[in-house]
Amino acid sequence: MDTPDLSIVIVSFNTRELLRRCLASLPAGAAPRTTEVIVVDNASRDGSVEMVRAEFPDVQLIASDENLGFARGTNLGLAAARGRFRMWLNSDCETPAGGLALLLDHLERHPEAGCAGPRLEYADGRVQPSAQAFPQPSILFLRLLNVRALARPRFLRAFWRGASPLFGRMAAGYVRALDPGAGARPVDWISGACLVAPADVAEAVGPLDEGYFMYCEDTDWCRRVHALGREVHFVPEAVVLHHVGASRKANPVVTFHYYRSLVRYFERYHPRHHRAFRAALVVAFGMAGAVTETARLFGRRGEHPWWRLARYCREGEGSAA
Repeated sequence: MDTPDLSIVIVSFNTRELLRRCLASLPAGAAPRTTEVIVVDNASRDGSVEMVRAEFPDVQLIASDENLGFARGTNLGLAAARGRFRMWLNSDCETPAGGLALLLDHLERHPEAGCAGPRLEYADGRVQPSAQAFPQPSILFLRLLNVRALARPRFLRAFWRGASPLFGRMAAGYVRALDPGAGARPVDWISGACLVAPADVAEAVGPLDEGYFMYCEDTDWCRRVHALGREVHFVPEAVVLHHVGASRKANPVVTFHYYRSLVRYFERYHPRHHRAFRAALVVAFGMAGAVTETARLFGRRGEHPWWRLARYCREGEGSAA
């Protein structure tokens, strides 16, 4: 059996219609490269497994009977991969013609690069900040300031660039990610929504850290690429559409996993600031939990995820079960 140029690993959880669009776009997105596609389904209940089996018989399907999370699911798919390059791709992505092939071309021309990622765009053409500086403890303050919203208008980006000495290179890196330009460049980390690496690099770096259920596993993995002495490249001429679910913005469960992953990340890479960061989260989300519980006091059962987050930050890993 011939070795494919590219193995594409897609982890899916209740994203049937988006997954269908993702899989349908791959032949054109990877052409003229040869591919194998591996879908790891995390116990979806929306008919995703049946859809893949019926409509995409050439796809290798791994159907889990539990939700493994993104890192464990991706590792399961990568373990089955045979391609010369290995890619993680979100199920809510679509690949325009030739977009994935451009990433492989870039990696072949730049052996110093250990992995690469494309410019991610929303369906309306807006740029997503997919290549950024490594997170610093100031990320909590920046999120409370809602830098994402404040950096969207072009006339405000100059302010954030100029303010970078106050808020750190992370803020400047976020703003620059919204104006990606046309040329490829080294960056700290790229989004795991679409990330590709040569097989030998992927194997040398090793599997994703399964301690991250979702979020930060891509940032952590890119740090390990740098630790090998290789660069992480952002390739903006390669474009991938990323249909990020609007419900995520207001979903406290997703927010819980995001900050839980940040706690793990800072414990590993910023141990001196780790305790202060956890304390700040306890205060911020304890207050958020109190407000939310007061507003939803009647007609709701069970524990709100804000409380889970605050308790996790206060007590540690065992409290997040």
